[in-house]
Amino acid sequence: MPDTRHQCATAKPCSRRPLRLPVGVRALAGPRYAARDEPDGEAASPSQAVALAEASVNMGAPPSVFSLVGPGDPLADPQRTLDTVRALCAIYPDVPVSLFTCGLGAAELATDLASAGVSQVGLAVSTRRAETCRAFHNWIRPAKRNLHLDEACPLLLRAQDEALAALTGAGIAVKVDMVLAKGVNEDEAGEVAAWAAEGGASAMAVHPARSGEGEADPGPEALETAKAEAARHIDLMEPDFSHDSGREPLAPDESTLYDASKPHLAVASSDASAVDTHLGQAEHLLIYELVENMITLREKRTAPPRGGGDRRWQTLAETLADCRAVVVASAGENPARVLGRNGVPVLVAPGPIESAAARVFGVTPNAGKLPKSMR
Repeated sequence: MPDTRHQCATAKPCSRRPLRLPVGVRALAGPRYAARDEPDGEAASPSQAVALAEASVNMGAPPSVFSLVGPGDPLADPQRTLDTVRALCAIYPDVPVSLFTCGLGAAELATDLASAGVSQVGLAVSTRRAETCRAFHNWIRPAKRNLHLDEACPLLLRAQDEALAALTGAGIAVKVDMVLAKGVNEDEAGEVAAWAAEGGASAMAVHPARSGEGEADPGPEALETAKAEAARHIDLMEPDFSHDSGREPLAPDESTLYDASKPHLAVASSDASAVDTHLGQAEHLLIYELVENMITLREKRTAPPRGGGDRRWQTLAETLADCRAVVVASAGENPARVLGRNGVPVLVAPGPIESAAARVFGVTPNAGKLPKSMR
């Protein structure tokens, strides 16, 4: 099999629109000011992100770029994000992948991100001054707890220094996104732009802030002045919001992520009650359908025997061709890639079968009780 990582990393966006994929499970920083309102929502798993990508392509709208965004920061759960990037690049090697981050943890992940296929990073940097950082943020949480801003702001600024150096050193193009807030950082655009240019960033965008804490928009005159200062140091890009989190939240049932024309759902379970089996260890798969809006067991299908590499998963995809997804407790990257490429996305959802099935079918769970045929 040819190595597609380089293709994915170097492909250039065309005139098509970016597809925002909400993969960030939690935020690493809480700014007081943003360019757009950021609605709450659920982060997509790698298999759900692939399903969203496939839905876009199947509707005749192949994206120019896969843009990994919030509701949180994609680097808050690095493994989840790397799995998503690898899955997308394996299926769509000619579509570049970008992500948006505040920069915490990015330096340590730069090599892995480049290897997986990330070609561009949007770096949220709205100041290079610790005192402005304290005024700009409500909180910063590098790990599992918030740090006092006096401690967190120098840490964030240092992390952004290291991120810019490491990402550009790994061959990833960096675009700096600055949010300009009235009375906070209006006079710092030139300073941020000079820092970005010196560090090797390819471009910068300057956004007017909007905030619930009073009128934060600096106004057109201040914005144009800031842009002119920044343009003395670096190429400017008009905000296209391809990285922002402004989007419709995922539907609670997630049924829109799956092919509604397929009537069945496959589940890896040992007891017809819980999703508790690794895909690679499943000797059989339970097949569910809807009967009068009730999630009901239809049959049991034998899974292909172990061994055989990709051919095993290709055979399983053919076996499950009428299933809109396969729900498992866990799965390897390669099986998920092969099945997803063949129209059977893998949903990792350990727990009650009825809960996962309800999400996929878009119905209410069976009131906590499964039909007798499932026991």
